[in-house]
Amino acid sequence: NEANNEFNKQYDKWYQKISISQSYKQLSPEEQSNLNTKAKASIQDKIFKQYNFKYKAQKVDKTKAADIKKLLP
Repeated sequence: NEANNEFNKQYDKWYQKISISQSYKQLSPEEQSNLNTKAKASIQDKIFKQYNFKYKAQKVDKTKAADIKKLLP
């Protein structure tokens, strides 16, 4: 919870600063969204390092992976 609060503070601080800049305003909505996503990932990485958190992706069993693959176009 502490790490989540720190993430939210850092992201909000960054967003308040960047959202008023001309460079940000000139981006398309899609570009703004991409930038926001990248900023969140960057901040998250910093928070993970700060709290010595190592993310391990959950393993998907082979049956589910095959089912998911069948659902793709």
